[in-house]
Amino acid sequence: MITKSRLKVRSSRALKHQIAMAGLTTKELAESVDITASYASTIINGKANPAPTTALKIAVKLSERLNKNMGVNDIFLM
Repeated sequence: MITKSRLKVRSSRALKHQIAMAGLTTKELAESVDITASYASTIINGKANPAPTTALKIAVKLSERLNKNMGVNDIFLM
């Protein structure tokens, strides 16, 4: 269940790898989930904790690109 609190990235290194495997740049990921590239970068590097809605958008986008069923729990700590 997604709560109203902010979510922390489980592993910046793993998230960077997933983004690269999805064939996306930080800017492309950011545009696809409607956030700035700067904010996406701070999330990816574990320096910002996104809202659940943003975390879900990131998980959905990566799932689509990687043809994997990934959820928010796979990327973020709840």
